[in-house]
Amino acid sequence: MHGRPGIRIHQSSAEQYRASLSFPQHVSSLSWLQLAASFHHPAAQFCLGLCHYNGIATRKDSTQAFKWCHAAAIQGHPGAMNLLGNLYTEGHGTTKDVTLGLRWYIRAAERKDAAAIYNIGTLFERGVAVDKDIVQAYDWYKRASVFGSVNAQNVLGIFHEQGVAVEVNPEQAVYYYKLASGNGHPHAMYNLARLHHDGVGVVRDDPRALAWFQQAADQGHLLSILSVAVCHD
Repeated sequence: MHGRPGIRIHQSSAEQYRASLSFPQHVSSLSWLQLAASFHHPAAQFCLGLCHYNGIATRKDSTQAFKWCHAAAIQGHPGAMNLLGNLYTEGHGTTKDVTLGLRWYIRAAERKDAAAIYNIGTLFERGVAVDKDIVQAYDWYKRASVFGSVNAQNVLGIFHEQGVAVEVNPEQAVYYYKLASGNGHPHAMYNLARLHHDGVGVVRDDPRALAWFQQAADQGHLLSILSVAVCHD
């Protein structure tokens, strides 16, 4: 789950559309993408690589994902650069090379790709390809949030709630959880519901907590499904 700037996440809808393109019934769904990609159209190459990476309308094939994302990335497509960074960092479809993965993330970040900026933050948080630096991670997550990374917004909420890299600030945690929840992030909805239920950073409000638990549960978020059950018990 990554989300796209300006597009609200909804996991159950995503799964529904994935199922409607299940392999092999809709193998022809890729024919137009394949044709456009063969004519060196970078957006088509990226989309085709993404389909192979996620197994949409075809089997998962990291080698094909790498092939098409590399073709799009060298033409300057920021999304493909980010996904290429993933492939190098994970060692899928190519030899694992976290340093090269970071380089591709940086190239995508220079083009303001929110997912790449977020991914650089994760490398600093985990100490992969760089020295572990939680403050740097926070700074990258904050930049990613500005450019629309829903994952970064949720992580910033966690950092402020738990006092990671910053002082504990429940009100700021609520702010970032609200931001991510408004963009459809189910775990942020769960986190926001917790704070409403416990009265942390906000006045306790059980009906509002239940409403957020329910929205997350509707996306299949397991902890929220359990929380809704407990609320109704």
